[in-house]
Amino acid sequence: MAMDFFEHQEQARRQTTWLVVLFILAVLAIIAAVYGSVVAGLMLANSNTISWNDPRLILGVTTVVGLVVLMGTLYKLASLSAGGAAVAESLGGRLIQRNTHDPDEQKALNIVDEMAIAAGMAVPPIYVVQGSGINAFAAGFSTDDAVVGITQGAIRRLSRDELQGVIAHEFSHILNGDMRLNLRLVGVLHGILIIGLIGVSLIRSLRYMSHSRSSSNRKGGGGQIILLILALGVILSVIGYVGVFFGNVIKSAVSRQREYLADAAAVQFTRNPDGIAGALKKLGSTGGSIDHPRASELSHLYFAPGVFILFGNLLDSHPPLPKRILRINPSWDGVFPAAEKVELIPSTKDDFAAEQNRRREHQQQRSQQMIAILTGAGAAELATVGILGDSAIRNVSQVRQDKVAYASLLRNAIPPNITEAASDPYGSRAILYSFLLAKEARLREHQLDLITRLADETVAGLTHHLADTIPTLPTELRLPIVEISLPSLRQLSKPQFDRVLRVIDQLITADNQTTLREWALKRMVRRQYDIVHAHHQDPWGNARLTDHPSEVTRLLSLIAHAGSSNPAQAAQAFSHGAPLLDLTVNQPLPANLCRLDQFDTTIEPLSQLRPLEKRRLLEAAAKIIAADRVATAEEAELLRVIADTLAVPMPPILPGQKLT
Repeated sequence: MAMDFFEHQEQARRQTTWLVVLFILAVLAIIAAVYGSVVAGLMLANSNTISWNDPRLILGVTTVVGLVVLMGTLYKLASLSAGGAAVAESLGGRLIQRNTHDPDEQKALNIVDEMAIAAGMAVPPIYVVQGSGINAFAAGFSTDDAVVGITQGAIRRLSRDELQGVIAHEFSHILNGDMRLNLRLVGVLHGILIIGLIGVSLIRSLRYMSHSRSSSNRKGGGGQIILLILALGVILSVIGYVGVFFGNVIKSAVSRQREYLADAAAVQFTRNPDGIAGALKKLGSTGGSIDHPRASELSHLYFAPGVFILFGNLLDSHPPLPKRILRINPSWDGVFPAAEKVELIPSTKDDFAAEQNRRREHQQQRSQQMIAILTGAGAAELATVGILGDSAIRNVSQVRQDKVAYASLLRNAIPPNITEAASDPYGSRAILYSFLLAKEARLREHQLDLITRLADETVAGLTHHLADTIPTLPTELRLPIVEISLPSLRQLSKPQFDRVLRVIDQLITADNQTTLREWALKRMVRRQYDIVHAHHQDPWGNARLTDHPSEVTRLLSLIAHAGSSNPAQAAQAFSHGAPLLDLTVNQPLPANLCRLDQFDTTIEPLSQLRPLEKRRLLEAAAKIIAADRVATAEEAELLRVIADTLAVPMPPILPGQKLT
């Protein structure tokens, strides 16, 4: 049985702990080696005054070496603190704009959209990096700051099924905590490498010292100092680079096993082994080269080795390509297809506008067909997508083919004008405001007037344009549309984002009440603001449910009252979930103490729960929502927004699917 999201997260936490232990042991070994070298050198220079166990010397060497390695590690991690975008840009990556006119780039965007919707997470940005080979990577510290990088060769050479297999492979790394471990490894190895770099710098400095020595130094005393510096430089270089070598051995061993798991996950996600197998076969013909000087530093992040690696058996961060293919396709004949020549920079066609119009008309027709299915005209087709009896919580991060198929249906149902609006910061804001417009005419006019007065002029105009389209769309499209809008929303400056939040508050309070849907939308937008412009907490917390009994009780009480029409019904629903968490109370808090505006302060501390504790909390929440055997679309959306706040990607609830 496949390991679930929460177990993967716990495993990644344990591996990070072991990484810290190995790092400490490596630093201690380096300190011992440097100390031995310093003592030996000083004894040779003045054997009568130096003792091998001099406490002051031990403290001095330990402090200096420890600080050098620590500062080197912290410096590298700080340079990557911006998340996946920093990694992609360090490789010369170019962000694919959502309004791109390149059909291959649009193909990649659509696949990533479908995968993200199927996983229940914000759509990650996509970067194109230079390279004629087939390669890709996922980078970031969590799903919040994750990005997907793809080489030009992969976008141009791979079919849609093959590219989907590669992207599914990278989503496995995103969902299972591999990215964070990979970036930690980069920082650790850089800290160790600093010792070697200092040694190299000492050796290089001798060239300048030799020119500046005085005539008296030439006659004797200066030569001994130069020899000592030379010896120290050589020793530090050897110690540093040997440390990096063995660190790379550990890094590569961890990475190889995770590549096998990601390949298997790609097959599980797409139910199409030929897709990723075909990509691996083409990789065997073209290679996976990434054209950047820093490519080797991040080799363990890639779909395939992006650079030539010495000592391949020890330092290769990926399993042998034939083994990867045979695990997916045991009947493979061992023959790689001939590499095809591709144009990496698409040519501009005179009839491009006509082609765009043709594609837009086709998308509009497909959207109408998919909306007909969602609204009941094609109930038989929709029934084949869902799998009855599946648990939403147990299937967190299990982006199976049925989820991808349903996500594809949702993605294709979004009208092209909405997709186009979601592709830029103006349109994404207009979409959010349109979702908050009331159905009652007078209140709606008041809200539109607020938007005209408070919002950017362009955004206000787009909102008026979309105001008649958004309300007519099926409920199921609400979250997918918001999710594909988030990448554009993240491009807003802090003042622009502050303005968005003010407008949203005004629209919500226009009728002096806050609905569940309004809170959910505001919460998603606020979370994006925190990710981009505020100090947001690390989602890898270490708290337990017993550390926050009052917050847990309040959250479950809020959920019980949100889905119930009276106190007795809320108490009944509460009793379904509370026992799972061993709470000392058996009744929810009174409704007047459980308001939607308290959700934020209640759930924030719970975002620092350990992964398995998050699962228990979500299972209890799902039990409460499903207590009356009817989970409304609003309640399912509430569960997914709570999961999002806990940094847990929850796939969309399929028709007929159980919450628990």
